[in-house]
Order: sequence, then structure tokens, then C-alpha cells
Amino acid sequence: MRMSLSLAGYLFATASIFSTRLSTAMADAVIAAKDPVATNGAPALAEWVGSLKEPTGEFPRRLVFLRALAEKAGDLPDFLPLNRSAFERLSYLRMVDSKDAAWDFKLNKNKFSQADPFEAVVGITRADTVVVAPKKGPWRLLRRVKGQKTVVFEGDGPGVVTPEGITDWLFAVLNWDGVVLAQRPDYLLVGAKSSLLKRSEIQALAVTDSKGKFILAAGERKGSGLISLSETREGIGVFDIVILGKGVKMIAPGSKLIMEKK
Repeated sequence: MRMSLSLAGYLFATASIFSTRLSTAMADAVIAAKDPVATNGAPALAEWVGSLKEPTGEFPRRLVFLRALAEKAGDLPDFLPLNRSAFERLSYLRMVDSKDAAWDFKLNKNKFSQADPFEAVVGITRADTVVVAPKKGPWRLLRRVKGQKTVVFEGDGPGVVTPEGITDWLFAVLNWDGVVLAQRPDYLLVGAKSSLLKRSEIQALAVTDSKGKFILAAGERKGSGLISLSETREGIGVFDIVILGKGVKMIAPGSKLIMEKK
């Protein structure tokens, strides 16, 4: 879909298209707008997902949920019971099945008997993000950053400990609505909450220089491009690139997205 600069500017500038929290970012982006990107038929979503390689950038992909890490090396962590299929229907995120993981720990107990409890969890489950969710006290998100265990978030958990409550909480903590998984010339493969992608003709703002940011700071809304949903399946969607900011040649995989709210 080719757009004139005047129409693209209108999309960036009017609050009726995006929510209040996007309006400032859109106004900044239109000042730097260049010629819009032409689109000529989006890639098939199923084929693209099937050929997808490991995405780059800082964002959660595969999570494991624990009540607590083991207190000492060799002990079994306390897993949080959570319905895997129900959780994975709600977004692009995948999770480790707690029963399978507990069995894997028993099978590999000797291999990880001397390992740090966090490293044992990551090594056995292959999770990139560990969610520690005690019954009382703050919840934490742990990741390996530059080879070291790092607490990337610590604070209040969700109001309800259900797949829906945890999914909403996660995206609220991350402070973004979607993430670019891959790009082909004029299209982006995007992961987000399934509920957002069910909305017709949804548009999103790609946040500038956000590839390396796991959590966006409050008010971080400077846009590098505007995109529009073409096809979706649960938590994955294909978006057309409608317009890019001046000097922007691509929206890199790992870039974070803020979606319109209606």
C-alpha cells in the first residue's frame, strides 16, 4: 500500500489514529519522514514462521516460571504450576512445561550437581528468561546478561496468577506491545499479545534504537517507522511497513513496537 506524505503525516499527527501515549512520538516521527515504502503482497505467515531463525535482540522468547530457585547446587527448583497451552495461546511467548522440566532435572541431576541454581535452570530448560514468582514478596525476572545472572526486574507481581494475568503483567513490565522477529523488504514478522493482533487494521509505531532494550523506559516513544497489520495467527503477525523515518533503512529485528489502543 503506497501512501502520500500528506496522508502519512496525518497518520502520525492525529490522536484519533493512535492513543494519547503515542501522539507525541508520532509528531516527532513525521518531522523526519521520508518517501513511503511501497508494498506488493505480504509473505505468507505460515511459511515465514516455518523458516524463521533465532531472532536477534533483547526480548523474552522462552520462559520458565518458578516459585523459587533452589537454595543450593544440586537441589530441585520449586516450579510454578501453569497451564502451558493456555499461556502460549495468549502471545508469541513460549514457556517451559513444569512437569517436563522437573523430570529433566532428575535425569540430569549429576550433570548439574555443582552448578549455580540459576545456571542449572537455564542449562536444563534452555529458557532465556526465568520468572521467580513467590507466593509472598516481589516477583523477579532473571536473565543471563554478558554471561552473568542479572535481575532485570523486581517488583509487584500480577493481581491474579493465571495465564491471562501473568501475560498482561509481563507486557506491562516490559512496557511495549510487540517485537519485530524478522524483516523482509517491506514487511515485518511481529510477536505480540494475541488479543492485540485480533483487532482489524491495527497499526504500530516502531521505537527507535530499541533492539537492545529488554524493558522500555517510561515515555520512550521516539518512532522510527509506522507499520500496519496484514495477517495474523494468535501471537504472530505480518505487518506492512507504511513509512520509515528520515535516514531509517530498516526496522531491525528486536525492535519494540507500541500499538494503537482503541
